[in-house]
Amino acid sequence: MTFLDTHSLKIHYKLYKEITETKRSIEYYKTEIEKDRELLKQLESNPEMLEKFAREQYYFKRPGEHIYIIDISD
Repeated sequence: MTFLDTHSLKIHYKLYKEITETKRSIEYYKTEIEKDRELLKQLESNPEMLEKFAREQYYFKRPGEHIYIIDISD
């Protein structure tokens, strides 16, 4: 004898989708972590790249400089 419960199948399918999505997220974050590790390694070994990163990401400036941000949006 076999008993099929439709609610159980729905629940299992929903959980399967959630697990699949979580696995995709794990892979995405693993690749992002690897990219960030590589960037960190480059920033630690190259002072010019560190300065460029600080200026672009955090708008750091040298004394006496002025920074103008131009936003080009379509």
